[in-house]
Amino acid sequence: MPASTFSATPPTAYARRDGAGGRYRLARQCGLPGGAGEVNNALIWAALEAGALGAKLTGAGGGGSVFALARPGCEEELVEALRAAASEAGLEHARVWRAHVDRDGLQTETAD
Repeated sequence: MPASTFSATPPTAYARRDGAGGRYRLARQCGLPGGAGEVNNALIWAALEAGALGAKLTGAGGGGSVFALARPGCEEELVEALRAAASEAGLEHARVWRAHVDRDGLQTETAD
């Protein structure tokens, strides 16, 4: 990456939601001059505007997925905001999933 396009902004700046400048600098640092694409950017912004702690494009290409971390107790509002943004963007087949963290982790049992 040419030195002129490198930004030393740490990824934690993105998680802190330090404003559009920090998110844009991180996108440039990752080699995405325009961010994650118009529709993905719209979903990311919708999540952040709905109060998400952070939102990011993820996947292995081919359109990707948007991952957003909701504030505790605000999960349903975030789901609805993402559904509305997807609908507004014309993504009639888009799906929004709520993932839950299992605080107990993996448990195994042995058969005697």
